[in-house]
Amino acid sequence: MNPASDKVNNDKLFNKVNYLLTQLRLKNKGVWEPLKREYDAADLDQVPAIYEKLVKAYQELN
Repeated sequence: MNPASDKVNNDKLFNKVNYLLTQLRLKNKGVWEPLKREYDAADLDQVPAIYEKLVKAYQELN
């Protein structure tokens, strides 16, 4: 494992998650709130699964 590349990949994932959270907040706070709470309480290894939920929710709203 390369710690530097892991950090870059994590940063990219967090940027994507934050972008989707922002878009969901602007579109529908009812969808955003539970996902935001889940993300805030998540451990690092849970972020990819939350990202998938965010993508699905975003696609359903568009």
